[in-house]
Amino acid sequence: MVREKELAFIADALAPEKREKVLEIGPGLGFLTRFLLKKEAVVIAVEKDPLYAKFLRGYFKGAAFTLAERDVLETDLEKDFNLSVPIKVVGNIPYNITSPLLQWLVAQRRRIAEAVLTVQWEVAERLGARPGGKPGARFRFF
Repeated sequence: MVREKELAFIADALAPEKREKVLEIGPGLGFLTRFLLKKEAVVIAVEKDPLYAKFLRGYFKGAAFTLAERDVLETDLEKDFNLSVPIKVVGNIPYNITSPLLQWLVAQRRRIAEAVLTVQWEVAERLGARPGGKPGARFRFF
C-alpha cells in the first residue's frame, strides 16, 4: 500500500502547475488524486472499474476533476479529450498492463509532455537495464 509520503513524492515529481491538466491512469479510490488536486491541478482520470468510477464521481463532485470510465488502452487523448497542448500523465501501473501501457504512451507521445509512473520493482529493473545486460545494473532506484 502506498503511503502519504510516497503519494506526495509522486505528485511533487509530476510538478503540475496551477490549473494544468493532468491525466491520471487508474485512480482507484483517488488517493493520488487528492494530492494532485491539492497542487491545484485539473485532473482528468481514466478508470475502467465501474465501482471505483462510481465512488470517484461522488467523492470528487465539484472538484477540478473529470472522469472517463473506460480502458485507457482504448483511449485517444486527442480525439477523446480534445487536448490542444500536451498533458502530463501519472499513474500506478498494474504489472499485467505495463507493456501495453508503455506502448500506448509511445503511440500517444504527441499529446504527452511527460509521465510519472510507478511500476512493479522487477519492471523498473528491466527498464533500467542496458540492452542484453542484467536488470538493475544501469540505474539506482528508490
